[in-house]
Amino acid sequence: MGSSAHGFPLLPRQENSREPKQSRWLNFAEIRTQFDENMQNIRQKSALVDDLLNQGKQEDAEDILRSQVVFAFSALDYFMHELAVHCIACIYDDRWKGEKTESYLNTEITLKELEDARQAMTEDADSSAWLRAKMKRRYESRTFMKAEEIEKILKTLDLNVSSVLTPQLRASIKNAYERRCKIVHNSDRNTDTKERVPLYQKDADKIMKAISQLADRITSEIQAKEQA
Repeated sequence: MGSSAHGFPLLPRQENSREPKQSRWLNFAEIRTQFDENMQNIRQKSALVDDLLNQGKQEDAEDILRSQVVFAFSALDYFMHELAVHCIACIYDDRWKGEKTESYLNTEITLKELEDARQAMTEDADSSAWLRAKMKRRYESRTFMKAEEIEKILKTLDLNVSSVLTPQLRASIKNAYERRCKIVHNSDRNTDTKERVPLYQKDADKIMKAISQLADRITSEIQAKEQA
């Protein structure tokens, strides 16, 4: 056993000594509540915009609006990830009124995952916990902000795409996502003029409204499919 520069004995380092963290799985009501809380927090930032505009700080106010757009899509992305994992577990547990779609049935499972599943089912009363963990890992590198990616999840869950993504809402999400990408990747500058594109409160409100409408329609579909 060695000693530190101050003369204190150094204990040997223990490898893999931390307890593995157990994921907490949310039911859909909790998932929706978190989305609403996130969106409410984002909307409340509008008060900062008003304060900055009253001080004549237009550019600072617009940056708050840009953050509202970015965080609104972050709230949507988190919502979609959580509901996808939850709903797939519901399908697996036969707590779903929809069809088991081709996308769901063709989900690849490795032998290691089967071994983990067998072990988990002997230790955990939640028979689908292993599947939730697998789907969480599968989806963690994907984003669900584009209408096309959202549609893929809806189809996997046998949700009514045309009821959720109406042509008008699809166009609103598409335009909002393009603005979000311009903010994130181009500092909200026009690629030709190199000038920042103005953003007004009504623009940010329109984007947040579209995202909330999307969540509302998805919620209605899930509530019609999910069984207690």
